[in-house]
Amino acid sequence: KKFVGNRNAPQQRMLVVIDAMGAQPAGMDPVVDEGVNSVLDEALRHRDPMVMYRALVAVARRGGTSAPKSLAKLAKSKDQIVKRAAIIALLRTQADDSGSRALKPLELAESGESVVRQAAAIGLGDRGGDEALEVLHRLIEDEDWRVRAEAIRSVIRLRDRSSIPVLIDGLGRAKGRLTADFHAALLRLTAKDLGLAAGRWRIFWSKEGETFQVPSSEVVAKAMEERAKRKEDSESSVAFYGISVLSEAFVLVVDTSGSMNAIVGDGKTRLDVAKEQIAKTLNRVADGVLFNVIPFANGARPLTDGLAPMEEVAREEALAYVEILREAGGTNIYDSLSAAFEDERVDTIYLLSDGAPSAGELTDVMALRAEVERWNSTRGILIHAIAV
Repeated sequence: KKFVGNRNAPQQRMLVVIDAMGAQPAGMDPVVDEGVNSVLDEALRHRDPMVMYRALVAVARRGGTSAPKSLAKLAKSKDQIVKRAAIIALLRTQADDSGSRALKPLELAESGESVVRQAAAIGLGDRGGDEALEVLHRLIEDEDWRVRAEAIRSVIRLRDRSSIPVLIDGLGRAKGRLTADFHAALLRLTAKDLGLAAGRWRIFWSKEGETFQVPSSEVVAKAMEERAKRKEDSESSVAFYGISVLSEAFVLVVDTSGSMNAIVGDGKTRLDVAKEQIAKTLNRVADGVLFNVIPFANGARPLTDGLAPMEEVAREEALAYVEILREAGGTNIYDSLSAAFEDERVDTIYLLSDGAPSAGELTDVMALRAEVERWNSTRGILIHAIAV
């Protein structure tokens, strides 16, 4: 507690301590509970937003706190990241009989704020039951794609057959990134891979729906392992380093540091291969899709200020910009990801690098990852990390 209360203590060590507290389930031992709660209560009062956020995550993870008033105050914060984390912590720490002032996920699901509905989806996934599923199925049709994505994750956790036709209908309406989310959910609830088109799923459900039983986690794991061994992408599909590009609002964040000049075969450097992959992707992206390319070395050098719609001129300019990229400088992952997060429309990021960060505001891997996790808690961006 004294260490966490020290405002000059190293942040990285602070996060290790807080995460260790979160790993102690509430109610296991009264002495441990008292000690852990005192440490986390101190962290909730910390000025560093990262420390406060991780303390909220730790409280939610362990399911207990001795400072419910602090959580209630933070749940009204103007900081959307803090607000969402505090609501989730409250939902996971309050008992069923905690009184009329307790947060109710069914009511939160009707909020006008996206982050509150996101938290409600998580709370409903924790709660389970027919009523919770009914509301989650409604949130799968929410106007905000981030709420829809959170609701999809919750119905995966609940593994109820009633969610399958809802997910099939959602797949039929989905565009871009959410197509992959719906497809992944159906795979995890059925252990079948019938593709990204809803038609085949509808045929399957019309034939087997009445008698279908959700398979065990072991069966699903085996199906996913077999799927991973197959080559999904046809020659005509859009991909980056073999990863499908289904998003309609994505960013390619590409390392151009000096170490990218290493020869990897046929006389080509790592950057040569990366440029070929970028060009292949950009040539296949459909007109109208929002995109950006952010090369980085000592700093980030975005192609455009935020996302731009793909069209003939934009494609030519992007390809010309990529062609002149050269290897030089350090590896500033912090600034490049920060630039990728600036446009609120981004839902998918592809991060390509050949080494650890060596430049920018954060170079410690743990601290950098923690900061990106905090940014992304309310954004729901899918981040593909590609190491070369």
